[in-house]
Amino acid sequence: MLSYQRSAEGSAASSLDTTRGTAHITAVVKNLGDVPYSTRAGQQNVQLFEWPLGRATAGPPKKVCEFGNLAVNQEVKCQYDRPWDCSSPAEGEFPPNYKAMIVYDPDIRLDGNPKNDDVNSKNNSLQVSGSAINDRFHGR
Repeated sequence: MLSYQRSAEGSAASSLDTTRGTAHITAVVKNLGDVPYSTRAGQQNVQLFEWPLGRATAGPPKKVCEFGNLAVNQEVKCQYDRPWDCSSPAEGEFPPNYKAMIVYDPDIRLDGNPKNDDVNSKNNSLQVSGSAINDRFHGR
């Protein structure tokens, strides 16, 4: 799951600003299987990418979060926070997209541990649009 929240800037004396604040982009990795995911440290991580609108590639990850063993239904979160201004061209008119990916060690399937082999690689990434983040700032 990839989600996003906003935190508006301002004080109690001012009205709530609906265009500026902090965007909290959060990836949630959850063990949806019926057995524990058992692994060694450093064999997998979650990477969060900012994908500028119109670019073919994302560049280096904005955040990398290591994770290890996960019991059934256990979650681990990876969060990247950044300033956001819906009225600026960078976020308002041409907002970047965000992608979260689970990245495994290249030899994880060869390590002799079947308890860390991912049985569904189709759910290892998710993308959210920057325009959806703008909608959240505007209360939509």
